[in-house]
Amino acid sequence: MPPRPRLALRLAATHGLLAFLIVLLVGGFLLAQDRWRRDRQDLLDESIPRFSDMLAISRLGDVLAETAGTLATARDRAERTRAVASMAEARAALAARLSDLNGTRLEPATRERLRAALTDMGAALDSLDGLVSRRFDLRDATARATARLAILGDLLPDLERDLLAGRTPEGLPAFLLLRDPVKPAGPSGGRQAAAIRGWARNAQVAVGMMLAATGAASPSDLEYLSLRADESLRRAASAIRRSGRSVIPLLEALQAELTALAVGAEGRDGVVRLSQQRLGVEQNTPAVLVRGRQASDRLTAAVAQVIADLEQTQAVRRAGLEREALLWRGGAVTVVAVGLGVTLFGLWQVWRALVVRLRALVRATRAAGDATPLALPPGADRTDELGALIRAVAALDAERRRVDRARHDGDVQGRLLLAATPVALVLLGGDGRVEGLNAAAQRLFGQDEAALLGRALEALFDEDTTARLRRRLDHACDSRTSDTRMSDTGTSDTGTSDTGTSNTGGEGGDPAPLAGLGRHADGRRLPLALSLVAAPRPDGLAVVLVAQPREVAPPEPGPPALAKADDDRDPTRSSATTHDAS
Repeated sequence: MPPRPRLALRLAATHGLLAFLIVLLVGGFLLAQDRWRRDRQDLLDESIPRFSDMLAISRLGDVLAETAGTLATARDRAERTRAVASMAEARAALAARLSDLNGTRLEPATRERLRAALTDMGAALDSLDGLVSRRFDLRDATARATARLAILGDLLPDLERDLLAGRTPEGLPAFLLLRDPVKPAGPSGGRQAAAIRGWARNAQVAVGMMLAATGAASPSDLEYLSLRADESLRRAASAIRRSGRSVIPLLEALQAELTALAVGAEGRDGVVRLSQQRLGVEQNTPAVLVRGRQASDRLTAAVAQVIADLEQTQAVRRAGLEREALLWRGGAVTVVAVGLGVTLFGLWQVWRALVVRLRALVRATRAAGDATPLALPPGADRTDELGALIRAVAALDAERRRVDRARHDGDVQGRLLLAATPVALVLLGGDGRVEGLNAAAQRLFGQDEAALLGRALEALFDEDTTARLRRRLDHACDSRTSDTRMSDTGTSDTGTSDTGTSNTGGEGGDPAPLAGLGRHADGRRLPLALSLVAAPRPDGLAVVLVAQPREVAPPEPGPPALAKADDDRDPTRSSATTHDAS
């Protein structure tokens, strides 16, 4: 019946399985930590704006500032169109970048700063574009006014000369878009001629002042030129009233054109107004550029703040990750230490439950002897496999001591029986040498056991008897060998019994004793009846030679042939007969 519970199953269940679960738990912890760290990093990467996004926003702000400078210095409308297109593309990209930041964990104040900076930059760029567009419009209008002033300035000398001569000036109807040609009459007197000359000089001065006003570099210069032009126009207007009736309509038409060029008319701006607007555009353009640069600087500052926040967030995240990794490592080390402790505890349990008890069993087994019983070590009463083994060893030791006692008792009894047996018994080995004698045999042969141990049969018997005994010994050995090859039968044909003892008393399987002559220590010849009893033993065959004195009868007279046959059968008789005859 197997012991319960089994030691190996108990150890595997309590220690091996626990160690396996701890290792599995450590692996699960490490995998969970790695997955949690990756998920958290992905979440932070998605929620926190990246450095590349911030650098792209800062680069787009710089691009807008550079585009504003290019737009402010544009020389023609084509260059302005290219600058406006580049500016629109950069603004769209910047707006898209800022829109992508709406889903991130950006600080509200920082997000508002970015939006305000983008709005201010957009307003500054729109204002700059308006100023540049207005500047091109003013330049075109000023160019048209300057062209008419130049034409008029070229016409005035010829006009003065033709009017004084009473001719219609060439080119004047086309300039004034007159349908009916004017035919002025010459001045009727010196006063009208002086008035025409005065008007012409004042008109030329007004034209010169207006031409100068188109290139005025400052408002003060423009104001001075404007006053001079107005004064010249008033003087020219007063001179018209002193000229002749025939030239007044023509001079009034020219005066109206000069006034329109100076101060504007029918929705058109005059030269002075155009110059004022040009100076205003020129003065406002640097201010708008400054606004754009300030908005760009605010955008850059906001981006720098975001980058600083990102660096701080990254630093905090790294510190958190390092702290969490340290905690995870500490937990893993703790679990591993617990696992190692449990494993060592399991090994200690194995040492205490197996090795210590086995060593105690070995010491107890070595200490046990023939007279000393096996002392059971501690733990022999346990129901595990080792306890069953210890009890089995104890049972084997008890059986060994019982067998030893029985064998010892049998040896003692056998020695007592041999010593008390009056029949001479000689113990022979398989090679025919003497291995022991009883007291009767020692008295029969007149020699001690010590003197005969290991001697051959020749020391006890004559040559003829020794030869016949050896044949019977060989026959007994052959019979024993054949018995080992026989099937399971009761008794062999050579006289071997069921107990393994063979009686080899007679030759040819005849159990009758063998008549022979023994040697006494004093040289006498002893007539003996000899019998051999063979028994197997671990190292071969043990043979007991039974020697009994034999009476030798005197020979009776008879036929010589019969007497000779009797002498051949019993050599002792022939020896005795010879001894009597002598």
